[in-house]
Amino acid sequence: MASCSYDDTIKFWTQEDDDWECASTLNGHESTVWSIDFTKDGKYLASVSDDTTVKIWLQGDNFEQNPSYSLVSTLQGYHKRTVYSCSWNHDGTFLATVSLIYLRAKSNIFDRLELMIEFVCLLKKKDQEKMIYQDSTFWIIK
Repeated sequence: MASCSYDDTIKFWTQEDDDWECASTLNGHESTVWSIDFTKDGKYLASVSDDTTVKIWLQGDNFEQNPSYSLVSTLQGYHKRTVYSCSWNHDGTFLATVSLIYLRAKSNIFDRLELMIEFVCLLKKKDQEKMIYQDSTFWIIK
């Protein structure tokens, strides 16, 4: 099991009897880590943060005995604000990340909120560790 945190880390947990213990910690973000997602095969882990970066991690050898990932790529400059969520597609070739640009209430308290969301899609070519910028889209929801 893995968790992300306000302490800028990602932690891996193992169950020991009736309790959970931290087995390892990933450091690399400079602010709160809001979301993580594994590829279906568990080989890659993506993390997104308040520091506006997207990080791609590669699973280490002997993961069952020593749960660890190493940083293979830091993607920056694609989001202007906090990145709140990330998700791999079914085969791990695309990663979608989302940032909230603004959230503004209209003048009347009963009006709907207006959101502007930045969606970035990243492409990973087969057998390559690096992610390639694919597209950026802004959505305004009223």
